[in-house]
Amino acid sequence: MKKNTEQEAAGNGWIDKNGVLFLMRGDACMDIQVKPQAEEVDFGDMEHIYLKNLDNETPFPNVKRLKIGGDVVKTIQISNTMFPNVREIISTNPKYPSGSMLIEKAGNDNMHLLNAFCLNEDEPLDLSGIVAISNDALVGCKSDEVLNTEDVIWVSTDAFKASSMVCMKKPFVDGVRMVGSIACDFDADTKKYIIPEDATTMATFYDFNRDATMIIKRNCSFFANTPYSPPNHLIFTNTDHMDEQDLRYLKKYDAEIRNDHPEYTIIDDVVYTKDMSRVVMCFARKAGDAVIEDGVKEIERSAFSSCYSINSVWLPDSVEKIDEFAFNDCVNLCFIHFGKNVKQIGRNCFNGDRRLTEMELPGTIKELTSYSIACCGTDSLKINEGTQSIHADTFFGTSIEKLFLPSSLKSFCGLGEGEIRAQEIILATEDIPKDVVINTTATKIITPSRVIWLPFREYMTQPAKRKANHLVNSQRTGEIEPLYKFCDGNAQYKRYFAFHEYAISQQEETKAYLKRAGKNLAEDFIKEGKENDLAKLMQYDILSINVLNQIQKALEKTDCERFAVAKAYILNKVGQTKSKNKLTL
Repeated sequence: MKKNTEQEAAGNGWIDKNGVLFLMRGDACMDIQVKPQAEEVDFGDMEHIYLKNLDNETPFPNVKRLKIGGDVVKTIQISNTMFPNVREIISTNPKYPSGSMLIEKAGNDNMHLLNAFCLNEDEPLDLSGIVAISNDALVGCKSDEVLNTEDVIWVSTDAFKASSMVCMKKPFVDGVRMVGSIACDFDADTKKYIIPEDATTMATFYDFNRDATMIIKRNCSFFANTPYSPPNHLIFTNTDHMDEQDLRYLKKYDAEIRNDHPEYTIIDDVVYTKDMSRVVMCFARKAGDAVIEDGVKEIERSAFSSCYSINSVWLPDSVEKIDEFAFNDCVNLCFIHFGKNVKQIGRNCFNGDRRLTEMELPGTIKELTSYSIACCGTDSLKINEGTQSIHADTFFGTSIEKLFLPSSLKSFCGLGEGEIRAQEIILATEDIPKDVVINTTATKIITPSRVIWLPFREYMTQPAKRKANHLVNSQRTGEIEPLYKFCDGNAQYKRYFAFHEYAISQQEETKAYLKRAGKNLAEDFIKEGKENDLAKLMQYDILSINVLNQIQKALEKTDCERFAVAKAYILNKVGQTKSKNKLTL
């Protein structure tokens, strides 16, 4: 709360400086009191000045000058109406130049207007060199004339509407009120806005008629500098100087763009360079199939990003490069045809494409780089002959169930923990890629002549991983030593793994282990309700009569309708008879 007198104000955070009282909180000024006769306020080296939106703001109409100290000052927030008659800023801080208004230099020395204070009707507002007009910069400003608006490229929300400028009383023309070259106000009831050709920027407002049409008669380069939501339908009648940045900004809107641009051609909502060699952008409204014109060599960065309604993409054989994020977040993309000559896929090209469950990559891609197939919904991926290298993190965030690898693959390196979670890796050759056990969580590797079951890495110590990897990679043909024994971190999984491995290998060593672990394995199956697995274990015919008797007792405690095959096998094997109400076949 403000103190009423200088004596009362002294202390409690208030300091007296040349007849001005400042309420300080550390290095921040939070409030101020000025003697009626004072014409100057010197803020000195205060690091932060917060004099806006105070509960009980007091105007100081006699103050004509504000002084700002050296390099220390970082933040200035001042209300226009607190100092309505300030006409001079004296500053030794390079960030806030001296002049008639409070201006802040931002990046690249861009001039941002913070305070014009309360100019009278006969005082023009000169915006020479001003790039941006900050929020509340024009509150209370009554100027009837605004000069030199051509440099302004950004106007904050309601900057002009919050002023009392005489020019703001002018009627709307085609739904728009212009102040100089700035479209600063819009009629919320109109059905059509026409932005004149001499407009250089638009103020940020939120009261457009969203169902209206906006016709923009000049080139739209200024349009991307205005962060707001325009009407739903945009028509650009002058696109001569429209660049790629402009086009990318417009992709999310229902925008009509003249198709006689000297550098770009639009076909079926897809924007191509004039020579048809590159796809620049696709409008988000595009739905269904996206068929790219023949001759295109490159799909540019983020070209189809967030095209939520695309179902399939057909690339011609001419495409050689797909840049990063090209199809990012195409949430309904189910299929992509790559063509025969794609050589490069960029990072995160299919990130977020969860319905893209199957892909087939041409062998013309010699290297699959990091994150090129990351974070998509692919559960089946075929890499054709010709690809030689798969880099670290290539498949990051995917849940691939089947991964088809070509015989041309030479390097399958550094994939890290948990990045390939394929259930099956299907090889076109007996040459198993180096470090495949260490770098995948695959359940099994399938070669033309063998099936090799792999332990889950989470159940293996590092030494076990290295030993298992050596076995797999060193013996290309014939029978591989059983791998179940490398599951040294979880006994239950080790039993289960050996059970599946034996189904493929029929190795005596594995059979002997299952005979020892059979009782516990059977109990696992009963507990988990795995009827088929228990029946298969019985059919292996490796368990002793004593073990079978123990399993029989466990089965008697289960639902008589379940595990019928296993029960029947045990009855036949041990030669016992059970009443019909105890057994249902």
